[in-house]
Amino acid sequence: MRLARRALPLLAAGVLARPAQAAFPDRRVSLTVPFVGGSSADTIARVVAKHLAEELGQPVVIDNRAGAGGLLATQATIRAAPDGYSLLFSGAQLSNIFWLRREPEFDPLRDFTPVVRILSNAAVLLVKADRPWRSAAELVAAAKAKEGGLTYGSGGVGTAAHIAGAALLTLSGAPGLHVPYNGANQATLALLKGEVDFAFAIINIALPYIRRSEFRGLIHAGARRSSHLPEVPAFPEAVPGAPGMDNWSAIVGPAGMDAAIVERLHAATVAACQRQEAIAALTGDGNEMFLSESPASFRAFFTSEHASIGRIVKLAGARPD
Repeated sequence: MRLARRALPLLAAGVLARPAQAAFPDRRVSLTVPFVGGSSADTIARVVAKHLAEELGQPVVIDNRAGAGGLLATQATIRAAPDGYSLLFSGAQLSNIFWLRREPEFDPLRDFTPVVRILSNAAVLLVKADRPWRSAAELVAAAKAKEGGLTYGSGGVGTAAHIAGAALLTLSGAPGLHVPYNGANQATLALLKGEVDFAFAIINIALPYIRRSEFRGLIHAGARRSSHLPEVPAFPEAVPGAPGMDNWSAIVGPAGMDAAIVERLHAATVAACQRQEAIAALTGDGNEMFLSESPASFRAFFTSEHASIGRIVKLAGARPD
């Protein structure tokens, strides 16, 4: 008994001596981007990372992992520890990849923790300003009149731009050929050089070209017209039966993240994106801010959008790889 009594104070001292668990975050956070540096997603992610780092009090480092239409970055995030230090800047792209693969290696609803929705950045159908087409109807007529149809570029298989192009051709009954590039910037430059006849590009890439009168916008792929391009009809207006395709960007993490960490990241990201400097940088070139109210509301949105994208891919007739 004496030994037991002497052990009690020692045991208590040992418990008290244990270090308290460090508050999140106590080191740098990695934000993986599934596209090359300088791409639309990379540009947006770097703005978010800069202001998020200030809110968190720790560096937020961009990790560009381009390849396989975003699959490399996706797989890296799935394998990461669910501790909040390894995040993915993606969004609708996750569902695009899933629905366009015959045997998807992941499930967006099972393998990720939705953290925060940030903005909407739908694609715009572009043609060179010196081409004669001034409407979607004229473009479709040209595709039908040309053997094999027209060629269109996108930032890669499974991107919103790819699906939008496939939907346009399928719904209009026009032939055409998809030419994927390693990013939306490359697809846009290909259009500028005349390598393809038209291209869908995310609006923050498309808008500067339109403003310089180098390209003409024929369709805004979203459900509604963009406030930045009020003269360009939305997809449902331009093509009968077409769905609105509101590409959106968000931050997700591996499955199994602690709810308190998710709440912390959500609140910090919302605060970061509401800074005036961040708002100007994120929305100046056509993006529209749509910050989620909570992780739970984003999860509900993510679930609904995943099913909707599946229907759009089927409607578009885009073939799984």
